[in-house]
Amino acid sequence: MSMADMAAAQVRRSLGFPSLTASGGSSVARRFNQDAVWEISASTMNMFYHRPATCDYLGSLDQGLTFSETALLFSDDQAGMLRKMWEGMTVSDDQIGTDLIRQLGPKGQFLAEQHTVDNCRTQVWNSRYLGPNIPLSNGGLQDQDLFERIEADLAERRKAPPPEAPAEHVMETARTVLARFR
Repeated sequence: MSMADMAAAQVRRSLGFPSLTASGGSSVARRFNQDAVWEISASTMNMFYHRPATCDYLGSLDQGLTFSETALLFSDDQAGMLRKMWEGMTVSDDQIGTDLIRQLGPKGQFLAEQHTVDNCRTQVWNSRYLGPNIPLSNGGLQDQDLFERIEADLAERRKAPPPEAPAEHVMETARTVLARFR
């Protein structure tokens, strides 16, 4: 699946066509479980390399036959990682701290410097469920499984008011397009 996606995207790009979609962010697992987490994570990393134009299958389970809001939220979190990776990292004298390196020398205590505090996490992916949000034995977070953390987030999101309806001119355009294909 992933090699075919990568090859198709590369051929399309070489011909000047959009790279279209990718099958990442989905799983053949019947429900959101460890198998789905592994497959969604692995297929998301494949999307990093072939850079599709869209990711239409986020949250799909059971070979695309069903859908899971939990899988969608996890996929969205993984997509955040992709966005951060595609953004790349800033490489500049200021970011690296070349003046500080010259000032402190090779044996300097860089961790104690304000520059390090200001720059050490500027290019980190802020996952909602992983990384600093994993409950550790030496941390203060409640011991929750990944599924439980996502479900708690989903419950909070369901409490939020729905988004505003699109403007009437947008809806009219959508109705016009739909009418052409009926």
